[in-house]
Amino acid sequence: LANADASKYKVSSDLDVTLNLRVSKELRQDFEKLCKKNHSSMSRELKLYISACLERKTLKLDKYY
Repeated sequence: LANADASKYKVSSDLDVTLNLRVSKELRQDFEKLCKKNHSSMSRELKLYISACLERKTLKLDKYY
């Protein structure tokens, strides 16, 4: 991707859509604990993952697998 294209996937405060998903209670609780332990939020981590996938044009990111 060109730098101009990659920059559109950066996490920003310009948010206009809500994404809802269903997961098990345990999965959500464990993920929330992990995020808090790392001084982050579930929302931030999911946005970072989505942005990284789009920048690299793949779902398989070394950082996450």
